Amino acid sequence: MSAEAANARELIGFDGAVSCEPQAGGAALRLCGRAKPQGQRQREGPEAAIAFREPAFDGVKAPPAMQLPAVLHRVRVWELGAAGARRSFRIDSSEGCFELSARGMQLHRDAAREFFGALPTPPVPPSTRLGWLALLWILRVPGTVRLLVRLQR
Repeated sequence: MSAEAANARELIGFDGAVSCEPQAGGAALRLCGRAKPQGQRQREGPEAAIAFREPAFDGVKAPPAMQLPAVLHRVRVWELGAAGARRSFRIDSSEGCFELSARGMQLHRDAAREFFGALPTPPVPPSTRLGWLALLWILRVPGTVRLLVRLQR
């Protein structure tokens, strides 16, 4: 086991298909897919993306579309280390192993499921829903706002 592999840390793992999208004329590479679940309670992970700035494969700055397939499966992204201003990464997938260096990296996870799942939605009775529906429908008619303001006073 090499020293580089011993210091590697996994940044993200993806389930299923992951799209490889070159961004901004080939200056960046973005992998988009569904992240692996983090805990026992999750059935599926959130949507996630990882973006590399100024990627270079084997030291050659070629467009990412020429180096990676459009779709990868069972992807795991590892950070191997840093050499000067560039950082080294490895993308393991069922299609192969790809090593690249990049000036920077950003990891994006969709937090909506966790955010909105933190609190249960309060039950709203049908009469309240019907009342709001009627009010919004009435407010569509021109002049009803002025009439409601007069009636309120």
